[in-house]
Amino acid sequence: MKIILTALLFFSFSTHAGFTVKDLLQSCHKYQEYVINSTEDENINAFAQECISYIYGALDKIALFYQQNDKYDAYICLPDDITEQQIFSVVYKNLLETEETRLKYSAAGAVGASIAKAYPCNTNK
Repeated sequence: MKIILTALLFFSFSTHAGFTVKDLLQSCHKYQEYVINSTEDENINAFAQECISYIYGALDKIALFYQQNDKYDAYICLPDDITEQQIFSVVYKNLLETEETRLKYSAAGAVGASIAKAYPCNTNK
């Protein structure tokens, strides 16, 4: 638990300065609309790309942290065959359903907390 809290505190700093959980949720609403409706609306498409790009940027930041800090055990273990839609669904669902995630974390921290909840590493050693 200590490792998870340390890592989440590290990721409480925004991947994109000034980008909040509210901003992420707004963009992800548009992504959901884009996926469901297959819309060609450029405004919705831009928001949709912002959402998924932000999520992947946060995940890259987490991966970089663990590459540079080998004294910490990874707390997220994504399956090799995971899809963009699955990653989005995990983050979006957690943001919608978990008030604590929306209130407690920065946007990057919320991505990390959402993914860690769905894909924790096996900590039995």
